[in-house]
Amino acid sequence: GSGKQVWSSTLTGSTWLRFTVLETRGHAGTQISELVFWSGQERLSLDGVAVSSSESDSQAHESAEKVIDGDSKTKWYTGKHRGAALTLRFPRQVSIDRFAFVTGNDVPQRDPVMWRLEGSRDGQQWVMMHDQSKPFMPSGARSTMTMPFDASPSWKSFVRSQQDVSELDLRNSSARLLLSDSGQLSVLSADGTSLWSVQGSPRAKQNDEQKESAEVEHQRKMAA
Repeated sequence: GSGKQVWSSTLTGSTWLRFTVLETRGHAGTQISELVFWSGQERLSLDGVAVSSSESDSQAHESAEKVIDGDSKTKWYTGKHRGAALTLRFPRQVSIDRFAFVTGNDVPQRDPVMWRLEGSRDGQQWVMMHDQSKPFMPSGARSTMTMPFDASPSWKSFVRSQQDVSELDLRNSSARLLLSDSGQLSVLSADGTSLWSVQGSPRAKQNDEQKESAEVEHQRKMAA
């Protein structure tokens, strides 16, 4: 058999992004008009993308959804100037190479100048896409897009490592990644059907056998 399950993780046909503002130009809150992403030279459509904010003080006309509405005259605003975060979920797997943001229509002191952008396949395990740990000053002109920022090598390496699994048809279903104590790594569909598997070294089983052998030897010596 495939052995006893020792670890599993849910895979989805989604891509998650988390944009965390580490610092703004001043202490007047945080605002962003639009978030923009590219795959190669193609600007990605944000149709069907879900977005939420870590903060609850935004008015309806300045909610998190404004960063994906395609209108540079609207904006997301929160009174928090450090630590506010936006989480986006694409309803499909996307490859992101670059990103930018559009500044708000007023108050330059609210512009992010330091931030962290992370990506994920499940919304739980995150990989760094861009870490702006040194201040970057956007243009003082309002409703203006920043320069494009490249995704990190670690993110691109993560995307490449997912290519085998991405070849499976996960766009319209969920799947689980399962590791058994026999060393078998499998991708299971939502109904438990095996979509892909590979047999690795059964380390867990070997360790159990070694422990059992050591215990038997210990008991033998104690009885002698």
